Amino acid sequence: MATPEVPAVSAWHGELLDLFRRLRATTVRPVRHVAARAGYAPGHVSEVFNGKKKPSPEAAEAIAAALGAGADDVSLARLYAERLASTTAGPRDRLPVPDMLPPPGTSFAGRHAELAGLTAMVGADAEDGVECGIVVVGAGGVGKTWLVLRWAHTHRDLFPDGQLHADLRGFHPSGAPAAPDEALRAFLGQLGVRSSAMPADLAGQVALYRRLTAGRRLLVVLDNVRDADQIGPLRTGHPGCCVIVTSRGELTRPVIQGGLRRLRLGMLDPGQARELLTAQLGAARLAAEPDAVARLVQLCAGLPLALRIVSARALLHPEWSLASLAAELADGATRLDALEEDDPELSLREIFTRSYRTLEPDVARTLRLCSLAPAADLGGPLAASLTGLAPPAALAALRRLAGASLAERVTPDRFRLHDLLRLYGIERARSDPEEERAALHRLIDHYLHGAYAGERALVPQRPAIAVRPAAAGTVVPAPADPEAAMAWFDEHYAALPQVQVIAEALGRPDAVWQLAWSLDNYHYRRGLSHQQRDMWQRGLSAARSTGDTGAVLLATLCLGNVSVRMGRHDDGLRHLAEALRLARERRDPTAEAQTHRVLGLAWEARGDDRRSLRSHAAALRLFSATDAPMFRAIQLNAVGESYAYLGHLDRARRYCRGALRLHQELGNRSGEAATLDSLGTIARRAGLRADARMYYQRALDLYRAVGHAAAEADTLLRLGEVLIEGHDPAAAVVLQQAASLLRHQHRYDQAEHADRRLATVFAQDQ
Repeated sequence: MATPEVPAVSAWHGELLDLFRRLRATTVRPVRHVAARAGYAPGHVSEVFNGKKKPSPEAAEAIAAALGAGADDVSLARLYAERLASTTAGPRDRLPVPDMLPPPGTSFAGRHAELAGLTAMVGADAEDGVECGIVVVGAGGVGKTWLVLRWAHTHRDLFPDGQLHADLRGFHPSGAPAAPDEALRAFLGQLGVRSSAMPADLAGQVALYRRLTAGRRLLVVLDNVRDADQIGPLRTGHPGCCVIVTSRGELTRPVIQGGLRRLRLGMLDPGQARELLTAQLGAARLAAEPDAVARLVQLCAGLPLALRIVSARALLHPEWSLASLAAELADGATRLDALEEDDPELSLREIFTRSYRTLEPDVARTLRLCSLAPAADLGGPLAASLTGLAPPAALAALRRLAGASLAERVTPDRFRLHDLLRLYGIERARSDPEEERAALHRLIDHYLHGAYAGERALVPQRPAIAVRPAAAGTVVPAPADPEAAMAWFDEHYAALPQVQVIAEALGRPDAVWQLAWSLDNYHYRRGLSHQQRDMWQRGLSAARSTGDTGAVLLATLCLGNVSVRMGRHDDGLRHLAEALRLARERRDPTAEAQTHRVLGLAWEARGDDRRSLRSHAAALRLFSATDAPMFRAIQLNAVGESYAYLGHLDRARRYCRGALRLHQELGNRSGEAATLDSLGTIARRAGLRADARMYYQRALDLYRAVGHAAAEADTLLRLGEVLIEGHDPAAAVVLQQAASLLRHQHRYDQAEHADRRLATVFAQDQ
């Protein structure tokens, strides 16, 4: 930072003369009248006005009063004369050097990039020749004051004329932030202004403050600021000075209009959180319980205050294990209680409450109800459903939460709530059970109708189910095509199984099994068989509780289907036998056909190709008798595959080519890909490796286009076998891709098979 020039010895004299000139211009009194009123000789007063004499503080005060000055200007005249009398080597050397900084926090860790950022900002403003101004923004407990004080103490040398500090109590329990003149009077006192010389009004105090700080290198720390009005009077406006503000609010006006730079503090990442714990507890204690440390880091969600509370307890009770501390925090319903301290400055609940009390009613309600969302990230449509507000109003409320550092703005229209703050919001929501329940019903409807629309977009030929209308105030997502549907499912999948659990707890059994139904094809395409089975197990239990045999049949059939795909053949056959009984009892030929179709897959998986063919053929007959062209095409392909496994390749090829034509006519790309895969298998069995490779590659292209990762992995395995048989080195890449996809889908047995076949490729290269 460049050193500003030291003001000349006559600086205070010049200020005094300027004051007298201004007063004389407004009063227009002859010198003799002024002298008489002041009690001094006219010649003395004349020489004072001409700058030939330096008046005593008493004389300056009397002359100003004789000129008709108000109390503030009389005080200024005396102050300037006092400074003038005490100055021999310039005002900077004679003025007090304030030191108002509180002590820095101990065991600082985890904010090295932010410290460097502060230094860079101060340096940039110094080079520009302007007053440095920085706003450090972040949630309560994130460590704003901790960071700024650490930086200020480390960089004292940049500010040899002193450091000023004020806590403006923006989030004080009283609810009343400090007025800027309160801090300003304290600053003036530190700069040597006696109470008797203190201007009475804010404008006079600001003018004096800026005169006293001119040409000086001062750091001004304004802590806990709530709004922009608290900042303006406390800025010096001079190059060489630096004002650093901490706030939970955005303080947009000082940033846009006042040229302040903004430094945002987020939560600590896991590495930074571990660094903080290490600084507090020592590396040895952390090394002794690595799993407990990882759990503590996760449960404290990167909030420095939470980590410090846990560390303090560990230090006070060295006999306690870190695992026991983690266990105390494990239950979300009591986690805030576990982080409670008697000191309100160290209580997370109290710190959150101070921010919450500053919110407008609609914004506070948005925090309460959006905390009920099963995922931390949410956008305007979900917020609108939870709150019942129109989407623009819900989005505006989320922006206000972000502006108060009670939400993080991830993208222009998506926001994230901190885990500990969400627990606080849930506590607040539960204070009004009726409001909470209504919000949860809208939440369920939002996701159920979105998932249902997504499933209909993926497979419009699938027989529809009856979903009850969404509650009033619910925003219903409507993905319009398969690509949009897969994107919607990908974005919201983390929440959907949790929504099913919420529906179960809220007594919505229809929604429980309908969510499982609506996710069926997404689960299949993404290879999420374990999640699919879990959802259908809850779905079957819910369907049985309704007494709706049609829902029970559908849930039983789907659970049998996923069980077969997971290799749980006994479970699958048991469920399918029950589904077949229910379908015949209900005289439902479509459900009976679907059950035969899945039975064909089950017998195929067991290696019983003849029973598989009989089941697939039965399904084909039933589908051909109903208006279900897509499933007829699927079964043409399934029968063709069965003939291929039995060695009847010409017959297999005829069935599969018929299936391919029908799928292409229907525009069913997933079915077209499955049939190309079957034709690849037929070509391979016929010894036509080039044709097999061509069919498999075409199938892969289509599977990737529709996002069917599970089928893609299966086809990669088959393509890998063809390439191995042809001693093609490309087999290694294909099998590695297959193994990676299979592991991601938790299909570990098949992944190990891919690894074994990969070893065959490497053996061929030897």
